[in-house]
Amino acid sequence: MKLDEFSDFEIFFFSDVDYEQMTAQVEYKSEQVFQITMDEGIKNMKVIFFTEFVDTAFKPEYKMGDFMAVLNAASKSLSEYWEDE
Repeated sequence: MKLDEFSDFEIFFFSDVDYEQMTAQVEYKSEQVFQITMDEGIKNMKVIFFTEFVDTAFKPEYKMGDFMAVLNAASKSLSEYWEDE
């Protein structure tokens, strides 16, 4: 899901074998930037930042407003996948 038509951020939702619940992966200009997990509950979501990039010249620098918007959009959408056990 694109954040909006002017943003270079994209959000992908998937079930990662390392986690019990759904996860959200956020990419910026096709580079994996971070993943959000919610294995410890919606109120205890965790953000895992990637530190190795495909393009070695990639610099993880973003406009603060865009970064906060994608973080909020990803966590809000991810919470819709929450499954109580």
